Amino acid sequence: MKKTIAIPISLFFLLFFMVVASYAQTPEATFLSGNNLQKTEIIRLQIKDDLKLSEAKFDSVAVIQKDFQSKARKVKLDKQLTEPLKQKRLKDLTETKSKRLKSAGLDDEELKKVENYFQHRVFP
Repeated sequence: MKKTIAIPISLFFLLFFMVVASYAQTPEATFLSGNNLQKTEIIRLQIKDDLKLSEAKFDSVAVIQKDFQSKARKVKLDKQLTEPLKQKRLKDLTETKSKRLKSAGLDDEELKKVENYFQHRVFP
């Protein structure tokens, strides 16, 4: 009796592990475990396509956004600053970023599109 129950259970587990192993080979799993530089480049290309900017404008946006994120992170992690002071510094950084984007040649529509896009996203 035990042999007749053991065979279907072992077949079930074998099938289960085969399905799990097949999902581990999907492109998404490969992407998640792949090279960080490749991931960054894929994300950059996706952002460039989403924003529909020229190569030169996109490169400028990338540099400005990366700089802004670095400075904003430092402000957010500074334990010595009070919350109102952090908010003021972040607002100043945001205004500086907008001025830099404007000086990089973005028109008002492009500027608004870029600011909306990165409002809740992190640039790689």
